[in-house]
Amino acid sequence: MNQILIDLLAKARLEIFVDNPFLGFVLQHFEIILDEKVKTAATNSEVIYFAPEFLYSLNMEETKFILLHELLHIILFHPFRTKFRHHKKFNIACDIVVNDILIDFGFKYGKLNPLWGRDFHLNGCLSTAEEIYEKLPIKVNRYIIDAHELWKDINDNNPSKYHVAHALENASKRYGMDQLLYNRTIRINSSAKHKKDWVSLLKKHMHKHIVDYSFDRVDNRFTDVLLPDLRPQDLALNNVWFLIDVSGSMDNSLIVDAYHQITMMIKQIKYVKGQVSFFSTKVTKPKSIQNIRDLNESISKIDTTGGTDFNCIFKTINEYFRLDKPKIIIILTDGFGRVDKEVNPNIPVIWVINQTKAHFPFGDVIYI
Repeated sequence: MNQILIDLLAKARLEIFVDNPFLGFVLQHFEIILDEKVKTAATNSEVIYFAPEFLYSLNMEETKFILLHELLHIILFHPFRTKFRHHKKFNIACDIVVNDILIDFGFKYGKLNPLWGRDFHLNGCLSTAEEIYEKLPIKVNRYIIDAHELWKDINDNNPSKYHVAHALENASKRYGMDQLLYNRTIRINSSAKHKKDWVSLLKKHMHKHIVDYSFDRVDNRFTDVLLPDLRPQDLALNNVWFLIDVSGSMDNSLIVDAYHQITMMIKQIKYVKGQVSFFSTKVTKPKSIQNIRDLNESISKIDTTGGTDFNCIFKTINEYFRLDKPKIIIILTDGFGRVDKEVNPNIPVIWVINQTKAHFPFGDVIYI
């Protein structure tokens, strides 16, 4: 029977490739395994599993539908996104998204009885799994075709995430990405897309921090001789001005996220010298920071008026930095505020925000 099933899967792969070359190409990057321990079908974001008896019960269109169902879980990074959420409820949200997209693509599901967004007056094509999750009833007792138990131990550090991203990148170069999938993967992975490590992001703004040598003992074979320890050059970032939004729309968790981002930068770049200010409709006097302790102490300087006005930042540059202007300005914000188009700080600006709807007339944008 196994050879019959292997042939069925090979034919299904080929038909998917003909129907949708992008999805078919991505599918080639993932192994499909028959496993009697699985009740129906499952994926751990590395492998797609089928229970032999379940697969044997499917016709060709049903086999293709289940294969694509698992593949879309992988493409949309669903196994990585459960986090603190109720496992079964989030599984249902993910299935609604996947099934609605497949129907929108025109794939048939035969005698299967998949979950649809319309069952809950929702649209999985226009919503993320997280958005569907929030709108579902607290208790949802519905049959789920595939098993999601393998997702429980998967987190962002799992190397399969990079394999998925690589497969998507290769498929996009060869065949282009369907607009619906493109919009969704950009939306879901806007943080991943822009969440470059700080070293890469700021490399063009950094310079060499040279430590010529030290006379620490580096070779214990010599008891009476101290050899100089020649050290590699480290990258440093000097004269950076961090501004953290403390307006009314920024709750405590967002402010903590902003601190976390700066902490990560200091840990990665090692030599960071700069100033930190807080802003709403006014900007607090910059406080020098060179390490995480300085950053933590700066929280006592928070002062807010409640509103948000980005223009106040650029109006105070000359006031706070009369002699030595910042080499780069990094603004950590939720993006809700006003910035005039005619503002031109003549200093590189990076906006670090937590949502994709904000637009700024200048500077680079990354997402947290």
